[in-house]
Amino acid sequence: HHASITLAKYLASDARTARHEVLATTAVRDEAMSISAVWGKSFQAGGKTFGHVIDPRTGGPAEGAVLAAVVLPSATETDALSTTLLTAGLDGHEAIANLRADMRTLVVSRDEATGKLQWKARGIEGMAGII
Repeated sequence: HHASITLAKYLASDARTARHEVLATTAVRDEAMSISAVWGKSFQAGGKTFGHVIDPRTGGPAEGAVLAAVVLPSATETDALSTTLLTAGLDGHEAIANLRADMRTLVVSRDEATGKLQWKARGIEGMAGII
């Protein structure tokens, strides 16, 4: 059997009025998907939202992306690689995606100047309608 996984984001800061917008959907079978994101456990400072993931290169909150997703057969690998991809961001997508031939990835970043979402993906589709 296949299961479809839908990645969504909250479009409001107040949970009572929040609506979800689908970012992407992918089918999984005998696989795990891990998602790392700055939404949820986060804080705001200087008008920016920072997540709980720490970038070991800087010692500060990861700023490479706002969401990263990885699909592989191993849940342990997906957990580690989604966090790595969140830290690496758009610029590191290709290097991370090339670590495993069967890996599916999605990394989403927000352009600071325009506020629009930017993304790169391999094997996960669906972002074109929201950018």
